[in-house]
Amino acid sequence: MSDHKKNASQTGLLTVGQELDRLFSWVEARRLADQNLFLLAGLLAILAIASSFPNYHRFEFGNSPFMREAMEWKFAHPLLPIPVQQIAEQFHAEGELGNISHMEKCSYRVLIPLVAHVFGFGTTTALIIQQVLAVLLLLLALAMLRHLFQDTLSALFAAMMLAASFPGQWGFSDFVCFDGYGYFLIAMALWTRSPWVLAATVFAGGLCDERVILVTPLIWLWNSVRSGPNDFSIKNLLWPRATHWGLIAGVLLFGMVRIYLGLKWGTLVETSEIGERFLFIKGLHFLPLTVLTGFKGGVVIFFFSIALLLARRRFALLALAIFAALPALLAAVMVWDLSRSFYYIFPALFLGMAVMANQCSRRECRKIMFCACLGSLVFSTCFIQPFNIRMLNY
Repeated sequence: MSDHKKNASQTGLLTVGQELDRLFSWVEARRLADQNLFLLAGLLAILAIASSFPNYHRFEFGNSPFMREAMEWKFAHPLLPIPVQQIAEQFHAEGELGNISHMEKCSYRVLIPLVAHVFGFGTTTALIIQQVLAVLLLLLALAMLRHLFQDTLSALFAAMMLAASFPGQWGFSDFVCFDGYGYFLIAMALWTRSPWVLAATVFAGGLCDERVILVTPLIWLWNSVRSGPNDFSIKNLLWPRATHWGLIAGVLLFGMVRIYLGLKWGTLVETSEIGERFLFIKGLHFLPLTVLTGFKGGVVIFFFSIALLLARRRFALLALAIFAALPALLAAVMVWDLSRSFYYIFPALFLGMAVMANQCSRRECRKIMFCACLGSLVFSTCFIQPFNIRMLNY
């Protein structure tokens, strides 16, 4: 009886596999995945917006008058620290502890206010630019995935998975943190092969949000795997190439500017509400749910890539990937904004897909990417903070 059930199960899986192959052949015959990159990026953006429901009825920065005033002040004085306490007293916002802490950290995120000040635009225009950058992120992702898989269908499924998950949706839904700029610059750092562009991108990303600097170890590994796709040895993964020197230069430039601002303003890092013990513990408790409700179908990619590395004894890449993710991971669980901080780690998703592109056949990649895409489309994305779970539309 058990053999009969086993055979029936295997037959069922074989039938599902055959039906998927027929579906892929139908899509491939109509060249739906081979369309123009810009057209597909636009469709991916529509998918991201339709699946996340951004609150465009309230298209303005911040969630309180205090936050809007503080950011407008920063846009007018980009190279000065925001007088957060004075503005909070002016708007009787002393009880907005989370907003106060966030705006104090924004003093060091000088790039967007500086560019806005030079070109003479305000926060609303900055939010519009972020919408454009969210589309460009999906464009770069699709271009990278086509090159990675050498198969437009696998690339399209993977890009749809990204568009329907937190990293692809947040740039459209965020009206508070300007994370869309940081996410886009990370995507640019993953896409470029020029050390000069990589240095400029990482430097600019760090001045948008320091979390960009925390994911540079993952960008390092991505460039190593892309440069030597069949060599997962420690030497290949750690040995610096031209792009790695660009990465190092970007981090060093950011460090020098950040130290200069710290010396000028009297403090190097704003640490209010960071690293409190109860927050760290709660962040760890909510972390699995954050992964599931934000990466969604991406969990399938993590599962298969880790399983492949273990099965084929590629322990060096697995260990280095875990260590590379730790800085961003630890930073995410030590702050209130768990979700938006955690998903700066999305280069790990591309690293996982690089493993599968290297270790799996085209047929296998298509099926795995299809399942990941389906997983992201079926479930809603959530924004998670310790003690607070809500839908993504902010």
